[in-house]
Amino acid sequence: MNETNFVLNWKITAALYREAASKATRALVRNWMIPLASIVSYFLFVYLVHIFSSFPGSAGGFTPQGLILGLVIIALLALYYGWLEAAVNGQKLKIKDLISMDLGLFFAVMGVGFMLWIINLLLGMFFSTNSAQALLNALHFGIFVAFNSVCEVIYLQRKDGITALQESVLFLKDNWAEWFIPLLLLLAPAIALIRSSIFFILAQGDPLLPALVFLESLLLYLEGNFGSSIILPITIGVVVVTWFMIFRGYLFKQLSTTSKRQRLYKQHL
Repeated sequence: MNETNFVLNWKITAALYREAASKATRALVRNWMIPLASIVSYFLFVYLVHIFSSFPGSAGGFTPQGLILGLVIIALLALYYGWLEAAVNGQKLKIKDLISMDLGLFFAVMGVGFMLWIINLLLGMFFSTNSAQALLNALHFGIFVAFNSVCEVIYLQRKDGITALQESVLFLKDNWAEWFIPLLLLLAPAIALIRSSIFFILAQGDPLLPALVFLESLLLYLEGNFGSSIILPITIGVVVVTWFMIFRGYLFKQLSTTSKRQRLYKQHL
């Protein structure tokens, strides 16, 4: 009895998951410096946010210190994207590669980040009342979902600006189920621990680093239950996030270069 295309498609997808997971694990072991650099970058980010937010006037709108912090975050993201790109493309990074800034990635992240910032700024202006909070969360959820693959579009396809956002929407239009199931599986333990809805968690996410929602959810649980004794679990969480981002990169390459029909046809051969 022939299998239906639906069942066969999910068997193919499961095989893609296994292949991407295996490649991501090997890439992380081969590039063991990436998780170490990611841990340093994360705690540097947390430290800088703490320092810059302590300046007078930091909480209200556009400030010089906010601009500086934004540029530093863009630089850290550009470095991180460069590490992910090297790992997904099978390269082995050297120490000098970890601090080598790719200006193309820097300006691509800046362009997309600026557009997302403008969108969020406008949403905050028009939906600032308490009664509109549910609608604002729904819009943030929609942004996170629609542009969820924009980071892979930036560092693997080298797209930027509105083009990168459009490519993310087009990619997810064809591959939304295959793309989001791994993220939901990653978040499942965190959802169970903090007893929050997936809608609320994803509404807080950033499309430029989607897997960070896992770390933020883990941090929320740890701070509520273990106080300050969270350095080790957060460190492990950063490694998990980095592995997952590499996994996404491999999965994106597979899904973006073949259609469902092509994968089914190849399986039938």
